[in-house]
Amino acid sequence: AAFGAKITLVHGETGGRRIALSDIDGFYQFEALPVGIYRMSVQLQGFKTHVGEKVVVEVGRTSVLDIELRIGDISEQVIVTADSPLVDLSSVAVGQIIN
Repeated sequence: AAFGAKITLVHGETGGRRIALSDIDGFYQFEALPVGIYRMSVQLQGFKTHVGEKVVVEVGRTSVLDIELRIGDISEQVIVTADSPLVDLSSVAVGQIIN
């Protein structure tokens, strides 16, 4: 039985979709995501749907995005536009794309 939130990432250019469920403590993880800008939605029964616009995924970087869900109907949305970069708490690695 799933007891966590449903987290959906949609790649802005390709439309590729990834879905994960958080664990009982609210932790979630996506591995090996293609670089780009994503739209993220977080849904959990009894809470408003959280939508994050412009979630940036970069090369060689582990990023942490903490979400705070607000009590309400799941059909209601809280939209957040992320203009600042995500916090990287696990690495000081630098990466680059080579064509």
